Amino acid sequence: MKLTFLIGFFITFCSNLSFAQTINNDIVQETNSTQNLNAIRNTVAVGQAYKKEDFGAWTLRCVRTEEGVDPCQLFQLLLGPDGSPVAEFTMINLQPSENIVAGANVVTPLETLLTSQLIIKVGDKMNQTYPFSFCVEIGCVARVGFSNTDLENYKKGNSAVITIVPANAPDSPQNLTLSLKGFTDGHTALTTQ
Repeated sequence: MKLTFLIGFFITFCSNLSFAQTINNDIVQETNSTQNLNAIRNTVAVGQAYKKEDFGAWTLRCVRTEEGVDPCQLFQLLLGPDGSPVAEFTMINLQPSENIVAGANVVTPLETLLTSQLIIKVGDKMNQTYPFSFCVEIGCVARVGFSNTDLENYKKGNSAVITIVPANAPDSPQNLTLSLKGFTDGHTALTTQ
């Protein structure tokens, strides 16, 4: 049931975004005070996303609910070498299990070679590969689970390299930089709200 909710939330959340074109147009801008945040929250419709706070390279985005307990995600847009949007990295708040303490969804373009899988390397640590789970209108999704060690590496690191392979250029993997600046504070905000 939690998985169904997370997938439904993810699809609903992402449907408010036009991936890689107008990624932030539907996100109401951040404010610095609780009073201003409540004012902005009250101007968005139920189900609409708003920007709650920035943490370095990360943005805490939430979706307004009727109940007032808005689910949030920690988001970073990954850019290609020319500065154009290529992929999304979104940390989700989930209940930790014995082996998995955090999770993320990585959305890549529909033209990604899925059999090459998603590769993530944090600092000088070993590459980790993740299969793509499904594709939706905005792109293909790889779900990433973090062990305690993985999460600590993200918190201590400066950046990670996300590697995807374009289907039309299988010999030319594309390396995208995931900044980890602000990750620790952002993840803390995500998990303590």
